[in-house]
Amino acid sequence: DKILSRLLDANQSINERDYEMKREARSGQDLLGKSPPPLDLSTPESQQRAMQDVLRSLGKGYTKDYEIMIRQYFDRLQKMQGINR
Repeated sequence: DKILSRLLDANQSINERDYEMKREARSGQDLLGKSPPPLDLSTPESQQRAMQDVLRSLGKGYTKDYEIMIRQYFDRLQKMQGINR
């Protein structure tokens, strides 16, 4: 009887383990974040500042994938700077 009683108690506790009266469901919400202003590359000073920011970011220990993307961005900035001169 003790074994049967313990097995029934164990079965009941397994069924009740994840049941909690405090749980409630809520619908998802759309969160809108504010985008940064567009990058201004109209002046040589702003282009130089943008390239300095890119170079600084390479020394911050990003993953290889991010470093590749940063380098590609840097290359494109350099090409744009060459076109604008």
